[in-house]
Amino acid sequence: DAHYLAGRMRSAREAFGRCVEACGGAGALRFAVMNRMMVGWCHFWCGEPEASLREIATATDDALRLSHLTAQAMGDETMGLIREAVDEGRVKETLEVVEVVESFRRF
Repeated sequence: DAHYLAGRMRSAREAFGRCVEACGGAGALRFAVMNRMMVGWCHFWCGEPEASLREIATATDDALRLSHLTAQAMGDETMGLIREAVDEGRVKETLEVVEVVESFRRF
């Protein structure tokens, strides 16, 4: 979460991915689902909307299988937001915001 909050999306994606692996290995699948959602968001912010949609779809399917209502809601909402950005061609516009945020980190 610290990397994500600081706008370091590649580092955040790697950290959330490690959490997914650790949670999966420990059998904490409900926690793995929420971290997988965040991997999906990180893909989006890294300019990889298709990878984002695939990751979120997998996480949402897992949430449904686990009856994890919070994760299901997050997945449905996230898919809608990302599809809207992609369909409206606003990915480039959105990523420009990320560049501005990253420039703040230099100070």
